[in-house]
Amino acid sequence: LKPHIERLASGKPLVSARFLQDKGIKPGKGMGRLLKEAERIAIEENLNDAETVLVKLALTAAWKEEA
Repeated sequence: LKPHIERLASGKPLVSARFLQDKGIKPGKGMGRLLKEAERIAIEENLNDAETVLVKLALTAAWKEEA
């Protein structure tokens, strides 16, 4: 849990807006929801790799609404 807390405190999310834009997600409220969901997934599943989080994020309802 400590790496996740340190990452959040530093203001450097594992999955960034730029990362999502590169995957075709447009800026806006939906992107904000995806960024929050990505952090939730990273913390709950103890993941530290953006690509792995993205794979799991792509399976969520939030992703399907935005993609």
